[in-house]
Parts: sequence; C-alpha cells; structure tokens
Amino acid sequence: MKIQELRDLSVLELDKLLDDKKEALFNLRFQKAKGTLENTCMLKSTKVDIARISTLLIEKAGSAAVSAANETPALKPAKVKKSSKGAK
Repeated sequence: MKIQELRDLSVLELDKLLDDKKEALFNLRFQKAKGTLENTCMLKSTKVDIARISTLLIEKAGSAAVSAANETPALKPAKVKKSSKGAK
C-alpha cells in the first residue's frame, strides 16, 4: 500500500489493517514452510506494509499526545529541598 493511502485512514482502520497484515504474514510464512508459496516477494511487501502501518500509528499517537499537551499545560508542584544540616 502507498503511504498516502494509509495516512487517510483513521487509527481504528489502521489497527484493523495491521491485524489483517500480521495474519497474512503468518499465512505466508506457513505457506513458505510447507513449500507452497509461489510469490516469495509477498513476504517482504507484507513486512514493509506492517512497518508503515506501525510507524503511522506511532506518529498519530505522538501527535495526539502533543496536541493534548498543548491544550492543558501541566503544572508541576515545586519541590522543597529538605536539609538535614543544622537541625539538632
């Protein structure tokens, strides 16, 4: 699949597609082990598709985290340094 086609999909669609590709890769490996796989380049292209989809899911999760962080800034409480010197 082309990357632009994948970028147009939602996160749920990408998750489903990733599961389908992983299942297809399993079946291709099984066919290879049995010796019935005719098109061996399908293994590589399926792996590349899995990598593309995984990368897009990470990108979308990162952009969602960045946008959420920009909307609500988190304030950290100031840390008070405890000193043991001089306390007798």
